[in-house]
Amino acid sequence: MDCIYSIPDKAIYIAFFENIGEVAVEVTNTTTGESYYEYVVSADGQAVVTIAGTEGEYLLQMTTEDGDLYEGVFRIE
Repeated sequence: MDCIYSIPDKAIYIAFFENIGEVAVEVTNTTTGESYYEYVVSADGQAVVTIAGTEGEYLLQMTTEDGDLYEGVFRIE
């Protein structure tokens, strides 16, 4: 999977390259404590998670139905 943050859209675009089932997506601004939760279906091939776009460090966590965890970090300045 690939994840890209779009500044103008204030959204994270997720592309799934294989069906890994339903995925719980959690995005946390570790600077402010803001959190966003979304359940997406990887079989759709893509998903969009909209966030406030507040400046800070973010932790992106995606957990599959099987309990596999994927993580990434990014900063919005």
